Amino acid sequence: MNKLLIILCLGVTISACNRTDAKLSDVRAVKTVTAVSADAGMVMAFAAEIQPRFSSELAFRVSGKLLSREINLGNHVKRGQVLARLDPADLKLSAAASQAQVASVEADYQFAKSELERYQQLLAQHFVSATAFEVKKNAYEAALAKLNAAKAQAAVSENQANYATLVADYDGVITAINADPGQVVAAGQAIIKLARSEALDAVVNVAESQIQMVRSTKRVQISLWAQPDKIYSGHIRDIAGAADVASRTYVVNIQIDKPDTAVKLGMTASVIMYGSDQVSSNAILLPLTAVLQQQQQPIVFVVNADNHIQQRPVVVAQYREQAVVIASGIQPGERVVAVGVHKLRDGEPVIPIAEGSLFANDSKAGAPVAE
Repeated sequence: MNKLLIILCLGVTISACNRTDAKLSDVRAVKTVTAVSADAGMVMAFAAEIQPRFSSELAFRVSGKLLSREINLGNHVKRGQVLARLDPADLKLSAAASQAQVASVEADYQFAKSELERYQQLLAQHFVSATAFEVKKNAYEAALAKLNAAKAQAAVSENQANYATLVADYDGVITAINADPGQVVAAGQAIIKLARSEALDAVVNVAESQIQMVRSTKRVQISLWAQPDKIYSGHIRDIAGAADVASRTYVVNIQIDKPDTAVKLGMTASVIMYGSDQVSSNAILLPLTAVLQQQQQPIVFVVNADNHIQQRPVVVAQYREQAVVIASGIQPGERVVAVGVHKLRDGEPVIPIAEGSLFANDSKAGAPVAE
């Protein structure tokens, strides 16, 4: 008899546990976001890349074999610093040949000059004719012209010998290297890319539908992904006059007003553009998927402290491509259902999951998710 009672009790307990598990499995898990204050005048947010405003591809003016490279990728260089050198042997030989040509032509010039002076004295004494004097004068002028041409060619050869050394034209950072020692390079072939580090821009690509909003921007803030807590002010420097053929986006260059050493070339940044100079703290920014239209009234679902959802009407100030600005109806810090709002009912119990967490790692992985 006692064994029968124990078996019955165990059966009732197991049945109750099964009903409890089934009841828990019916509770829907929802992804939630925390309502945060937003600027109602904010136009849009973009991902940007830090790029130099000025950069140059440096090349040798003469061809030759690259003898040495004095810098590496990412090095900071000063104006006048040697970057690379060519083998100067052939250039020096060419310069020496030009100097020898100058010496030869100069000897002919000195002879023509002395002949002209001698014939000028003979002409004054009527020992030679004017025609003979004119011949010597023409010979002198031809010798002088040949001398000037030889000196100019020698100067060119001397400059070419100096062109075997590539120097930095300004202070900057080496952003690309396209040749290594031992390689034969042609005149004008890009060897090194040098970017000025004192003037930096945050470059963004803006879609056609957003370009008019960008043009009306009054204030710009930039933050680095590496240091999101630090905000830099900036302003739009220029907007591309035509869209890119491949991406159909417009390139917008945003000048960083006061960059510091934390801002480095190639970094990724967030750019926020504001349509007004005034900041409003009453607006709330939510994902676009958190708002549900019900009988022409936008509503959201707020998760209470007891994990039950409450339907709440809101006033929308602005719709954007991926977000919505709420003018009233939500307070900062409240938890709002982010997705799947069309499947929810007012007062329904839920299991809130913070947006961005991996549901597979959640302790309540058996609950269905509203999506």
